[in-house]
Amino acid sequence: MTAFRTVWSTISSLRAGRKITPPGGDRAQSTTIVSVEDDAITIAPPRAKGFVRLSKEDCEAVWKHWGDFKAGKITRTELRQITSRSSYIITLFQWYEGQG
Repeated sequence: MTAFRTVWSTISSLRAGRKITPPGGDRAQSTTIVSVEDDAITIAPPRAKGFVRLSKEDCEAVWKHWGDFKAGKITRTELRQITSRSSYIITLFQWYEGQG
């Protein structure tokens, strides 16, 4: 599996205004990057009111379980126990993997 630092490097290189759509997703339901900092990314999800800040720490915690999640060994509910922001992080990771 790809090292988290590689994933974070790619995601944190995105610029404000960039729209993120997971593979097979609807452009109208895109997540917009609002800002990128060294330790967090702020997004504007399509169905949320306001912005959501995703910490690097939360992203890394989800990445540690990403392979098991994709293999169906753990559920979204289990990821949600790691961070309440897991659904937004999943969107970023799906986009990331769709780039390769």
